[in-house]
Amino acid sequence: MSHQKPITQQWDFIATQWALAALYNPFVQFALGAAFWTGMIAYVCLSQSAPAVTADLLNVLFSALNVGADLIGVSRLPYLTP
Repeated sequence: MSHQKPITQQWDFIATQWALAALYNPFVQFALGAAFWTGMIAYVCLSQSAPAVTADLLNVLFSALNVGADLIGVSRLPYLTP
């Protein structure tokens, strides 16, 4: 006689397996990426705080690039203020 798992554990496993399989689908990846970028563009265009947030996010990116610029001896990227 085999021991069967409770139904909640079976459904958790099935849901996890289905979600992971869906994430490997290139169409799902494209749809998630399109939704993310559409949301980001809408936020940047419509929000009053978007310039400050965008400047902060670019400064985070620039800080990593500036470390590389310092290491290879090229000019640094600017620090942005809204």
